[in-house]
Amino acid sequence: MIPAAIHRRRREHARRRREPHARHIFSFRFPAENGFRRLATILVRGHMDQAAALSAAYAEAAKRGREPWCVDIHTMPVPRATPALDAICRRHTGFTSFLELLTAPAGYCPSIRLDLAGREGAMLARAYGRMQARSGDKRRAFVTGHPVRRRARTP
Repeated sequence: MIPAAIHRRRREHARRRREPHARHIFSFRFPAENGFRRLATILVRGHMDQAAALSAAYAEAAKRGREPWCVDIHTMPVPRATPALDAICRRHTGFTSFLELLTAPAGYCPSIRLDLAGREGAMLARAYGRMQARSGDKRRAFVTGHPVRRRARTP
């Protein structure tokens, strides 16, 4: 008997075309109240295009104020998970994650004092700058101070 390999043909499944996983950042403006203009930034993530994400963004904006008006839409791929940067953000900023810092509303730019945050602050500022440059955003972190050097341990 001659050994022979048996090859089975794979079934071709009709693949459904899905939009890539993306984050859509919507900026909304609300009517002025008491002379103050209000802005809101809403993040919508998922496998959808901008048109599909727009209805979800308007629904969220309606919860935040009356008569929302979309003034800007920015779409980019979702960045990979950054647990180390998320921990630094929780420790040194008022944000719970790095993604929250990146999508802060109303043109927010973080101010990082290196004399308080040290090397972690410098790392956060560099990561923030890289991600904003990659997404085409002109905002960068405002960095002040010099990191405090630790004294060398004597034996």
